[in-house]
Amino acid sequence: MAVMQRQQLGIREIGESVTVPQHNVARAMFYLKCICNVLDLNDENSNLGKFTDFRNYYLLSEADIDALTILIVSVKPAELLGKCLFHDEEICGNSNNKFFELEDVRQNMVIVNDILIAGQQRRVNRIMFFKMAWLQLYCLTPLQVLGERLGRRAAEIEARKRAITYQAAPAYRQQQSTQARPSCHTTSSCCIIL
Repeated sequence: MAVMQRQQLGIREIGESVTVPQHNVARAMFYLKCICNVLDLNDENSNLGKFTDFRNYYLLSEADIDALTILIVSVKPAELLGKCLFHDEEICGNSNNKFFELEDVRQNMVIVNDILIAGQQRRVNRIMFFKMAWLQLYCLTPLQVLGERLGRRAAEIEARKRAITYQAAPAYRQQQSTQARPSCHTTSSCCIIL
């Protein structure tokens, strides 16, 4: 039924077929690129380009991968479903996802013009239909893997902080104890209890 409506309205499909490297970082970057294609995210965030260049995923530093993970969490599908992302296996046909110009579908679907993401209003430029396999491959699985990685990295950093504090603590305690120890050189002013 959705395909018939698409043909009757003459909805123009946009986009191209791409090959994404088989790596969770590349897949997460591709997901972000798709979301940037749907939402108006590129205007003030000119540095998003390095996070969406999925073909060069191996150029990201550890800190960049952490930032990518946080970016993906801020544009997770739960916030976008039914607004600019739509699950429809039939419309996608042989593709895993398809993009459509917003003006072409506005007459037949309830589309939100603006979406609140990370506390900021974002304009919806296009809509995307996807298959569940696309969502699993390019968002859910990479987000789980990268989220676990980020959790391990945070735990390692916390352990390093504790180790540094523990190593510094004896010197600090010794310094404090020598300063706080009373001087007991006179016999009349000091009492030692054993």
